[in-house]
Amino acid sequence: MDRNVIEDNESVQAQAKLWNLTVGYLKSMSLKCALDLGIAEAIDNHGEAMSLSQLQSTLSIPTTKKPHLYRLLRILTHVGFLVEQGTGVGTEAINDLTPIDVFKGVHSLVDVGGGTGALSKGITENFPHVECTVLDLPQVIHRAERDELQWQKLFSDAGFSSYQIILAMGIESVIEIYP
Repeated sequence: MDRNVIEDNESVQAQAKLWNLTVGYLKSMSLKCALDLGIAEAIDNHGEAMSLSQLQSTLSIPTTKKPHLYRLLRILTHVGFLVEQGTGVGTEAINDLTPIDVFKGVHSLVDVGGGTGALSKGITENFPHVECTVLDLPQVIHRAERDELQWQKLFSDAGFSSYQIILAMGIESVIEIYP
């Protein structure tokens, strides 16, 4: 096999991993939104599959936010939390949404990178039989900001020799670290 092909393949795989890390939070955040909005409960209370317009009218969300529900449902469907049934000519883009019992048979789960535990709290409220554990850095869980000494220790422990913190407009800061 050509060396360039191998390097290209490795590059593509590395890029795919980076994209998964970059947007991986969308799965958990979409589930959190679904729990907060009560999407599964609305479908369950309806007793059968629901169309997008039926779901929009059932949920208590502002009219200006209703168009965004479509995007959320697409993510939930893509991830596998919902199943799309029967689309065809003249039907809505998302038609007949049915919840999947994703926690069937699950007794415990670990929410890695779970922040303050809001998602885990929602899961345990809706599925009391599931024991949730939140795993994250103490600063994240306690919403504590790092001071410069903590950043310095973090970079040093990771093997970097120096760093520079640049305050930037629009974001809190940019941190450059050097080997």
